[in-house]
Amino acid sequence: MARGPVETMNCTIAIGGAAHGGAQSAISLCQRKFEGSLAATGDELGFPYERPPFSKEYLAENKPFEASLFRPEKFRDERDAMMILSTRSMAVHTDRKIILTDGDHEIGHLKLIRAIGAIPCQPPLSGFDLDGIHYVRTRTDVDGMIAMRDADPDTILVGGGYIGWEVTAVLRKPGKIVIMLEALDSVPARTAGEPLSWFYKAEHVSQGEQILLERNIAGAFGKAGKVAGERLPDGTEILAQMVIVGMGVGLALQRSIDLSTEGENGVKDYVPSKNLIESRTEIPPDKRKAATMLKALLT
Repeated sequence: MARGPVETMNCTIAIGGAAHGGAQSAISLCQRKFEGSLAATGDELGFPYERPPFSKEYLAENKPFEASLFRPEKFRDERDAMMILSTRSMAVHTDRKIILTDGDHEIGHLKLIRAIGAIPCQPPLSGFDLDGIHYVRTRTDVDGMIAMRDADPDTILVGGGYIGWEVTAVLRKPGKIVIMLEALDSVPARTAGEPLSWFYKAEHVSQGEQILLERNIAGAFGKAGKVAGERLPDGTEILAQMVIVGMGVGLALQRSIDLSTEGENGVKDYVPSKNLIESRTEIPPDKRKAATMLKALLT
């Protein structure tokens, strides 16, 4: 498919990803008196924001979205930083030091920070494209839950992790059903020992939540494009008007199409070079390592 006119821009450091890792990388560079230019691409519509409040204060409508922004707009305007929003990086030319985006931008850079972040794990099962199935990742995800909450839906939580529990604690209402389905024999099994696990379980059960352990799912089912519940492997159907998937996250391994080789359309894994810095926020950062990485960018 032929590409349209390409808008070319150049910067000292390009940041692929405008979520937590990308935004914090830009802020840290500015705080360290970085004097070059920055450009960041992000596939969401708005400017970078903190995600933790979204499963608590923002969902409960106790905190406005603007309070979750990393920095006010003035902070960005006072620095030589470009934000290219609603845009996904589609290819990286390591030899020419150029990023191509799906928004027909060509971003030339001297160094690159790849801050691709994480994406929610999605069950490879039928029915998970129905309306009423939600993940807890973006503002759009949570806005969808807020819109449904007024209808007081019965809710199923798939996965017994912390984020899902925070969401169901906000959504819980007297007389409405909230059911957690967890494949393991305790919750949250992956991050808590047995005493803490039993404490959390008892607390949520006391608030009216039903917790079903060692329960796998076979898929979701619905009617007229909207979710109506979850189906278990034995054929049991659990009815709900809203399903929240809280199965953790995985690294958004973004593969790039290398267009620098004429006539080749195959997909290749991106090959890191000395001009690449990885910024990953799903792993607790080592402050000394982060400082070393930023120092490398500034030299």
